[in-house]
Parts: sequence; C-alpha cells; structure tokens
Amino acid sequence: MSENNTSNRVVLKGVINYPALAQPKSINGSAPKYGACLIIRKEDVDVLNTYQRALEAAYDAGDRKLMTGKTKPKLNLLRCPLHDGDLDKPGQEAYENSYYLNASSKERVPVVDRELNPIDPSEIYSGCVVNASVTLYAYNTGVSKGIAAALNGIQLIRKGERIGWGPRIDNDFQVLPDDDESDLPF
Repeated sequence: MSENNTSNRVVLKGVINYPALAQPKSINGSAPKYGACLIIRKEDVDVLNTYQRALEAAYDAGDRKLMTGKTKPKLNLLRCPLHDGDLDKPGQEAYENSYYLNASSKERVPVVDRELNPIDPSEIYSGCVVNASVTLYAYNTGVSKGIAAALNGIQLIRKGERIGWGPRIDNDFQVLPDDDESDLPF
C-alpha cells in the first residue's frame, strides 16, 4: 500500500488481531481505549517502507517532545511501535515471519468496507485483512520516550481465517436427535 503523503499519517495493510473497535478495552488497568494489533508480513516491503517514512516524519516532528537538554536521542534508541513477531511472540503462528504494530484511540474510529460504506465494528475479527489508518507521533512520559501509533480508522479488505480460536466445537459435542430427552440428567 502506498503512503498518503510524506507525513506521519499513513495507511498500512495487514491482518488485524485483538480488535477493540466496537467497545474500548482496558489493558493492565489503563483507561479504556479502542484499538487493534496490525500484523504485517516481513515480505510486504512497500508497507514496511511506508511505515519507515512515517516513523522518520514523526521523529522529525517530535523535536520538542524528544529533546533532552540540547540533544535529541537517535531514532534507533527510542521505543517504536513496530515489533518483530519472531522475537517477541515465538511459537505464535500468526506472528511468524511478521512484524506487528499496536495502535489505539480514546475515541471510536470509523470502520468501513471496500466501498467506504460504514460497517458494524463487530464485523471485524482477529484474522481480517484490513487497511489501517494510523498516525505516528512522538511522546515523552518523563520515564520513557518514543514513537507511538494512534488509530484513525479501519477499512475491511476481506475476511480471513480467524486467529487464536481453540478447538472446534464439533470436536466436543455430537449431533443429538430432536426427540432424544432420555439421556438428560434432570
């Protein structure tokens, strides 16, 4: 996916995981936020290049927030939103040969289909292929500095195979005839 422009706001294509688009979620007691994890395959060079340009734009725009005295830390020393799935989530198939990025918003974000028609956010599940509009920005909490990702919106490209679902329910139960109540325990 090509970038919108040379700014820190871009559209990235990937597979969504842990979407909190219909209801905000709290992580470790934090304020509830809308958001999602976007999984990007390592071979998606165009998407990764778009991300890198946005990262550099956010770094350049973040001078005031990132300054320590008269110096600004080098970009490679800051916390950044893109993580290596092979290193951080070994053994998790969805993250193999991929990077992932978490993005969030305090406000509900628009969710649209391929034709830009609004859709119910609950239609987006872990495994859907999406375009995610994100804005990368610099932050400084006093304890840590870095670049974070704000989620602006989601466009559903196509529904995919669900991620993280356990054993199929038909492995646990058997089909019962409509009139068979003789084996009920009550």
